[in-house]
Amino acid sequence: MLAALLGSMGMAWAQAWAQVPALTGDAGRYVDQAYQAYAQKDFARALQQARAARKLRPDVVRLQELVLMAETAAEQTNTPKAAEPSAQQRAQQLAQQSYEKVMQSRQDASLIPWARSFIWQALQYDKQPLQWHVLAVRLALVQGQWGDAVFGADAGLQLHPGEPALVQAKAFALQQKGQARQAFALLKQMLGTNGLSADDRVSLLLQAADTALEAGQFEQGLAEVRQLQALQVPGAKERQQLLKAGVALPLAMPAPELGCNEQAICVARYALDIEQGLFNAAQVAAQKQQWPLVQTVAGQLVQLKSTRGLYWQWLIGAQLGQGMTQAARTSAQLAMKALDAKSSGLNAAEMAQIAQIAQIAGQS
Repeated sequence: MLAALLGSMGMAWAQAWAQVPALTGDAGRYVDQAYQAYAQKDFARALQQARAARKLRPDVVRLQELVLMAETAAEQTNTPKAAEPSAQQRAQQLAQQSYEKVMQSRQDASLIPWARSFIWQALQYDKQPLQWHVLAVRLALVQGQWGDAVFGADAGLQLHPGEPALVQAKAFALQQKGQARQAFALLKQMLGTNGLSADDRVSLLLQAADTALEAGQFEQGLAEVRQLQALQVPGAKERQQLLKAGVALPLAMPAPELGCNEQAICVARYALDIEQGLFNAAQVAAQKQQWPLVQTVAGQLVQLKSTRGLYWQWLIGAQLGQGMTQAARTSAQLAMKALDAKSSGLNAAEMAQIAQIAQIAGQS
């Protein structure tokens, strides 16, 4: 059993090593020596060289994973055969270690690679548990390892086809990789299946609508929004207006929250606070002086919360930036009616500036 385990781990080492970014100098030499030592089953030396490379290049996350694999291999060779647990027992032990590291990572994020390594190893012993696949993908998303998240989701979907949690995670990772259209198509396909719970359907619809905004697939996204409106989901109206405006927006979509209960029922819950998403988009566009985009987003924000002064500032500023003085004057007049000086979030000077625009911009 030990020989088989080390053989599978050797393949894992080779796969992980192959994904390490090209390294030069001493770091590259240490990685080469670590790989050669591992191939020769000299795990102590492999560990020594991997640690040396990691010390020189702590910015390369993969090197930490190589260190973890070398440590595990070294520990396995020192374990008496008589004490070796069964494959199922070892899988459970590794999964438990992963869950423990996840809990500890709430105070120390540097433990996440350990959690990823343990759950990945558990899946080498037992590929069946859905909750382990979901955890592996979840941790990849946390670390922004989009390629690993797609790979992990695909591995899980081979054994658990049509699992909404894995589909949503894969779609998000694809979107982050710049493949928003593929992500949207995947979500649409999932929405066409039978047996979805009401909560799963809402989560998929929200993610699909926002992915459509990112991908510029406005007409297709409207179909999802209409279903959201029929279900009276908050934020549906705002999404519909944005899709009808026909402007692809950088909404900084959040990753869906993945989780499983004790019965191994797993879910993904996507939830974007549309106001916060629009706020982020407007802020970025304003910094880049992308006035048409600022005008579109700020226009939605003032409809959503007309009492916040900053949103009116963005709208008026975007209109002035495009030479739209009459529109800016009208917006300033509306702002003066909607804003309360004490609760608008603006100081006296900023309020006075809006009042001045409301009067002067029309005198031409």
